[in-house]
Amino acid sequence: ITNCISTVRPCVHFLPEVWPTQKSEYAVLSEEKIIEPPIPNGLFGKSGIYIPALTAKKYPSLTIWYGLKGEKKREFLAKIFKRPTTWIYYCTKISRTNCLEPDNTAVRPPQSREENKKYFFDGVFKGYFKFTQKNNCTLNAQKCTGALIGPPCEWATPIESQLFWNRILGLSMEGPLSPNGGYTNDQRREIWQAANATNSDVIMHWFEPDPLPLAFFGTNFSFKMIELPPPNNACFNHRPLVSERCSKSLRERLGHIDGSCMDNTEL
Repeated sequence: ITNCISTVRPCVHFLPEVWPTQKSEYAVLSEEKIIEPPIPNGLFGKSGIYIPALTAKKYPSLTIWYGLKGEKKREFLAKIFKRPTTWIYYCTKISRTNCLEPDNTAVRPPQSREENKKYFFDGVFKGYFKFTQKNNCTLNAQKCTGALIGPPCEWATPIESQLFWNRILGLSMEGPLSPNGGYTNDQRREIWQAANATNSDVIMHWFEPDPLPLAFFGTNFSFKMIELPPPNNACFNHRPLVSERCSKSLRERLGHIDGSCMDNTEL
């Protein structure tokens, strides 16, 4: 049921969590009295681009955007951040036996459409990160990139805008979601788990508080946020709206240079 007015049965719309950056979306629902006005729950939330502690230890310069920006960093980033592969891709394109025999990565082939799309399955598929032609700067000197694991376009963080205006040229998003190349929450969770299982470098958008960072707290894959230009009101006023972040037009998705700061801590 999408509209409680259309039924005589007991009905309620429930939004368990919203963030201040979603105000333009939930304010309309509140004004139309579809939902009660959201109130703070006492938790501070933050989101941004993270790398594992292991990667931060090896490459301390990556903890701030200065260490990622510019053409000179392109090849460096392309070499480090390989592209995650799905279980079915690994078995059909990489495994010598199509996973019919167990190896260090997969115990067996996937057995359903759902398993086909997985990037990690505990105890069965460890995950695999591939150095592709898109990572190869010898073949693609001006276009090679490493893989940034980003969110769906509906998320408030404008990753494409942040990369472009901060001149982080050596990273790109090429996930399965259109139009921005993002990944679902479950897919991003699996990719971080795969990176941990394979000891691979990864760079990914995520948020806190959430069980995933807590699960890896104190390990080599604890979450370390990359510092981007500091947030301010002017930046948030220039950020692309959800209709722009989800536009087929790259120009619209990139937004304005003044909207490319890091996310703010929110209550």
